[in-house]
Amino acid sequence: MQLTVAYFHAEKKNVLRPDPALGPTGNDFNAVLAVGEVRNRGVEIDLAGAVLPRWNLAFNYAYLDSEIVRDVVPSLEGRRLPNAAPHEVGFFTRVDLPAGAAVGGSVEYVAEREEPFANIRAPEYAVVDLHYFQQMGPRLRLLFRVENVFDKQYAASSLFAARAGNMPGQPRTASIALTISSARASRTPAP
Repeated sequence: MQLTVAYFHAEKKNVLRPDPALGPTGNDFNAVLAVGEVRNRGVEIDLAGAVLPRWNLAFNYAYLDSEIVRDVVPSLEGRRLPNAAPHEVGFFTRVDLPAGAAVGGSVEYVAEREEPFANIRAPEYAVVDLHYFQQMGPRLRLLFRVENVFDKQYAASSLFAARAGNMPGQPRTASIALTISSARASRTPAP
C-alpha cells in the first residue's frame, strides 16, 4: 500500500470570469473579462495498492477551500469558485480472477457546487461504475464496462449563464472494447 498526502495553496490574478455587462444575462454569454483574484487551498489524500495478491484498491479524498478574493462585483467576494466542490471522494477496487479475468468497480462522490456568476447550484452526487476484463490470448483483450450503474441523474458542472443551467452527467452507459495488439507493437517500448 502507498499513502500520499499533499497540501496545496495557490493564488491567481486576472482570472477569466463572465463579463457582467454582456454575459451571462446580456447578449453575449461567452463574453469574459480577465479580472479579480482567486485562492485555492486544500488537502489531497491518496491510498493505493494491493490488499491481497489478487485484490487491488485505490482511495482518494480531496478537500478544497476555494474563494473569490477580488472581483468587479464585490458581492461575489468570499464565494466559492465556479464548480469547485469542497469535498470529493473516489474509491476503486479490482479483483484478479483465474484465467486472465478481473472484475472491479468504482464510486465517485462530489459535493454540492455553485456557479456564483450565474447564481445556480449543482447538487452533490455519487456515481457507481462496474467493469469486467478478460485477457483472451497474448494479443487479445476484452473490456466490458457499465458507467453510472444506477442511472443517477446529476449535474457534472454548472455553466456561466443561468439560462444554460447545469451540464448533465453521463447517463447509464454500457460499452464493450475488444483490443487487438500486434506482436510488433507489444515489443515496442512506450515513449
